[in-house]
Amino acid sequence: MKGTRRGLIILNSGLLAVVAGLWSWSPTSAGRDPGAAWAQEAAKARQRGQFLMVSGKLQGSPTNAVYIVDTANQELLAVKWDRAGQRLQGLGWRDMVRDGGAAAGAVVPGTGGGR
Repeated sequence: MKGTRRGLIILNSGLLAVVAGLWSWSPTSAGRDPGAAWAQEAAKARQRGQFLMVSGKLQGSPTNAVYIVDTANQELLAVKWDRAGQRLQGLGWRDMVRDGGAAAGAVVPGTGGGR
């Protein structure tokens, strides 16, 4: 009994050392992850969404769609209900800032120009 208890204590100590070693070796634990800085900047740049949902008919289809507008980030998402699959089906996503600037002939950053 005494030998079994001592063995379990040694085993648990060894496992604890392995876990501590893996945790300290992790690339994200010391900020060594090259994508971490980019992800933090992207999270700062993107605002928390404020959503507006509107339903409407789809042209050439008997089903309706739900248009979801994120007014804070100016994005549009369209989805419809797939009755056969019992799930939402994405129809498309648009960046309204980029679309609005291109329609007006303005130079939108990241698109290579206007019209």
